Amino acid sequence: MKIGTDGVLLGAWSPLINNPYNVLDIGAGTGILSLMLAQRSKAEQIDAIEIDEDAYEQCVENFEASPWGDKLFCFHAGLDEFVDEPEDEYDLIISNPPFYTDSVIIPYKEEERFVAMCKELDLFPLKITRVKGTPTSEIKRSLLAFCRIEQTPLIDELIIEISRHNYTSEYIELTKEFYLKM
Repeated sequence: MKIGTDGVLLGAWSPLINNPYNVLDIGAGTGILSLMLAQRSKAEQIDAIEIDEDAYEQCVENFEASPWGDKLFCFHAGLDEFVDEPEDEYDLIISNPPFYTDSVIIPYKEEERFVAMCKELDLFPLKITRVKGTPTSEIKRSLLAFCRIEQTPLIDELIIEISRHNYTSEYIELTKEFYLKM
């Protein structure tokens, strides 16, 4: 299954300031976010949930083929089924939703509404990175990290390419550990 730029960006960007022991990946797809967080962190338990049968099977296969297979587990379930029987609390929750409205990537035009909705649930922005494809393009995506403490969030901007396949040094620095050729 194809892995998109958004997934790679979110996995490389997600703040790990609380040194998470356990992580939950909601809507794991192929498991790319879980695998990236396993590579980047010292988390001992990374659970993923995926409702789509084909994606679930690909995720399990990817987990088993990885060096972190002993701490990665994928549940074939939807979020509603998974939360009915909560066994653990998680230090970090990550999700790369398929663009419907603790770390998440969304269309930029949804940022303000999403932040307001999270505030109602006592989740406050920790870090916001607004993503542009090129220096002259409009902001397309927002990477958002939330926490339970209200504070002034770190807000910055990331430009992916100077021109087609000519990546910015910031993008290269952020993602180089996850590409074979960068």
